[in-house]
Amino acid sequence: MMGAATTRTFLADYVTSGGITYSPGKTIRSSLDTHTTLEVLYSCPIQRSIDITQLQGPLDLNQLYTFRGGEVLPFLDRRPFLAPLLFDAYGKIRNYFPSSRVFLEVVADSETLNSEQLVVFISTSLSADDAFVRLKKLDKDWWLGALGSAHGELCINVEFM
Repeated sequence: MMGAATTRTFLADYVTSGGITYSPGKTIRSSLDTHTTLEVLYSCPIQRSIDITQLQGPLDLNQLYTFRGGEVLPFLDRRPFLAPLLFDAYGKIRNYFPSSRVFLEVVADSETLNSEQLVVFISTSLSADDAFVRLKKLDKDWWLGALGSAHGELCINVEFM
């Protein structure tokens, strides 16, 4: 059975794949199997290399995001559909916030009692106006179209350093 192709975007100083190190400024498309295609775009440093062939599940997300609290992995284990969305989100976020740190945190959902939600916090030193313009553009260009696949379990927001 053939699965739908998935595209994930990662940004790094350099990427190692199959023993080959690729330099910034290049676009790489690498077929990992008949079901998955990775596209690697470089536009901002994150001070480490990423082996794109090894990133697959919730545990691998900690190579891209900083986890706040011990609830993130259990939350993702109960909601495995979020992992591919978070891989995609990271690359999209980097297009609008190239030098910002990105955190994952489980917070109480203020709209629903006894409910939790995973929040992607984009930590930025941009002005509030600039940050919200970029967040609104991210929403319009990608997040609003991807929102349905989050099933109400994921939110993206900015925070100020």
